[in-house]
Amino acid sequence: MPLSPYRLSVLFLLPLSTYALYLLPQDVNQAEVPLKQSVKINVRKGKSIMAKQKPKTKTQIVAELAEAAEITKKQAALVLDSLAAQAYKGAKVGFTIPGIGKLIVVDRKARMGRNPATGETIKIPKKKVLKFRIAKAAKDATLG
Repeated sequence: MPLSPYRLSVLFLLPLSTYALYLLPQDVNQAEVPLKQSVKINVRKGKSIMAKQKPKTKTQIVAELAEAAEITKKQAALVLDSLAAQAYKGAKVGFTIPGIGKLIVVDRKARMGRNPATGETIKIPKKKVLKFRIAKAAKDATLG
């Protein structure tokens, strides 16, 4: 069956945060179509029913950077690798990429935790972790 003569309808909410979506013919009223004749699609909460876009690869980023800056792809790749190397070196004191965010090292305190298998209380030692704080400009541009 082609999907073009169908419309997507959310009929009801199922338990366990699962949505029941049905494809119904456009020219038929919802009350007139028995559920057995419709096509059911289950979608878990938080999952999109649309095709997800894949993140860009390094090659794609280098190609766009080269085109925007009117340089070769090798030069663009060198710029990207140089930026990554500078970020690794500067992370200890804080490395900022204007408009994108800041890479920082944070000290986590020692704390008490639980072994999920046995339920036993254990001590988790202090450690250093690397964090990336998103800039306000990036949040506003991405999230609206």
